[in-house]
Amino acid sequence: MTGKDTPLPLRTFIAIELPPEVKDLLTRIQAGLESRASGRITWTTPELMHLTLRFTGNIEEQQVRVVADTIERATQGVKGFNLTTGGIGAFPGLKNPELIYLGLDDSCRLTALSDRINAVTSPGTGGPKRPALIKKYRPHLTLCRVRRKGRINGLSDFAESFTGTGRVTFNVSEVVLFKSDLMGKTPVYTALRRIELG
Repeated sequence: MTGKDTPLPLRTFIAIELPPEVKDLLTRIQAGLESRASGRITWTTPELMHLTLRFTGNIEEQQVRVVADTIERATQGVKGFNLTTGGIGAFPGLKNPELIYLGLDDSCRLTALSDRINAVTSPGTGGPKRPALIKKYRPHLTLCRVRRKGRINGLSDFAESFTGTGRVTFNVSEVVLFKSDLMGKTPVYTALRRIELG
């Protein structure tokens, strides 16, 4: 097989899909933020939003089954559970945001699920992850990225006014191994394997 015929690696990640009511909430929050925005802001398309559990990186097509089977074994015995959307936050902070997100109320079961998957997967290989390199999982739904000279006026006040309102509870019954393809400037996500919980 020539170099031209060699298939490109698949860019993959493991995530939880979001129901329509959560995406509707994200759209409403973005509208509120956009009315306060100036400069360069990159908005996440609500239809493409998901809750990422793990980036598995670039893998060869023949590795998909191995990675998916590894995740399936790691999640055996994990029951489905509910999640509730939380408040608005930002990295590194509301006063100097680079990424603005909608948080999720603390869920021990979500963290445990993420830990199980992290323990058995490593970016680009699907193999074991060295425990010393595992970062603490901070679940969030990205609303936008604030680029250079971008600004959201009154972000702290907006976040505070949102606290405790408009929350949505939804059920998590599966995790999905996705591949990501870039079509122009728009990513397209395709499910490679759906893994049911419980």
